[in-house]
Amino acid sequence: MSPGRLARTLERRASPFSACGRGLPLALAVGALLSASAARADRGLAKLTASDAIRLALSRNPDSRATDEDVAAAGGALIQSKLLSNPSIFIYTLGAGISPAEAPIPNQFGVTWTIPFGGKRAAGIAIARAGVKAAESTRVAARRQLALSVETRFVSVLLDQSILAFAEEDQAAFRQSVTLNELRYKDGKIAWVELLKLRIQERAVDDTVRQAALALFNDRAELSRLVGVGTLDPNYAVVGELAPPPENGDFSAERVIDQALEDRADYRALAAQRDSAEAAVRLARRIPIPDVGVLADYNRTPGSAGSYDISLTAAVPIFDHNQGNLKTAIASFEKAKLALDSLRAQIRADAVRAVEEWRISRERLSSYSGALVQAAREALDINRRSYQEGRGSLLDYLSAESDNRDVQRAYRSAQAEAMLAAANLKFVSGEDLP
Repeated sequence: MSPGRLARTLERRASPFSACGRGLPLALAVGALLSASAARADRGLAKLTASDAIRLALSRNPDSRATDEDVAAAGGALIQSKLLSNPSIFIYTLGAGISPAEAPIPNQFGVTWTIPFGGKRAAGIAIARAGVKAAESTRVAARRQLALSVETRFVSVLLDQSILAFAEEDQAAFRQSVTLNELRYKDGKIAWVELLKLRIQERAVDDTVRQAALALFNDRAELSRLVGVGTLDPNYAVVGELAPPPENGDFSAERVIDQALEDRADYRALAAQRDSAEAAVRLARRIPIPDVGVLADYNRTPGSAGSYDISLTAAVPIFDHNQGNLKTAIASFEKAKLALDSLRAQIRADAVRAVEEWRISRERLSSYSGALVQAAREALDINRRSYQEGRGSLLDYLSAESDNRDVQRAYRSAQAEAMLAAANLKFVSGEDLP
């Protein structure tokens, strides 16, 4: 049931009590409920997964939607290329005297039409068809690039959230330690210089929290822009965790290259542009072939049976053989082939780097195992307790604090890098992101 229909139904049910004032609270409650529902709808999506972010970006991002117009324009060019030129109709009078009391009487009318010869129309259709393929492949390539950008920003938000959560946890624990050591200083158990070092370190911890919060704010704003302005609630929550996908299959560089050359949309787009340039060369070579102009007319002569004329005309290519345009078309074709060769070499380099990044990220993540993270935390707890009990040094405590902070951040960064390496490997190989 729609909100408007629900309101009308509740209003009808409350109408018998309106006279005694009982319907007013109910009407206010219904109004508040509907207002809250409308406000929630206006705020946008409250929760966002990675797949939802990509889906929304592909449908609402202006850059993604602009590629649809490119495809539509290429389709229009294909339609136009298949059309024949329009004939011309003429009606006029020849050599007739016109007096003020007599209107002119046509005594000649006919039609002219230019018939294309030499395969120029077929070459134009081939150019337009290749343009449609190029536009469609470019659209797919642009959307894959957008999906990778969204995936990258989504992982960045997850990383920022994780780092901020740890920074706030570390901040709370360090502030508690500073408070306890202030009491120890008052009891004369530690020197003023030690308390001063703790307070200086506390400011550094506070700055870390601020920097983490700023990074999270910026990445959330960029993710919201990529998904589409107004799509997300200002306080939207991302749903996911830092957990790289499992390693499946053979990720050799040669396998990735072969798959990329078969599946990459940007490679298909350049191949279509090369085909279009080749068709343009064929068209430039056929332009000098004369088109035939046909004229047919009827001459009306008063007092006689009249006459008709039929004529054929064609331009004689004596001076202009379309040499300059042909040279330009050949150069464009050679450039299109070089662009395809360049992208093929780029794909090879990208595949080698993507496979290596994936391997290194997995190794780095393995080095920051859960045992190492737990060991760093336990070392911090031991050194903190020892210092507070007067058995350890401030230097050991601060060193353990710094080591734990570095390990925690490195572990979270390694998780994010492994996720991004997996996404980049899929992108380079031509697979679709989730």
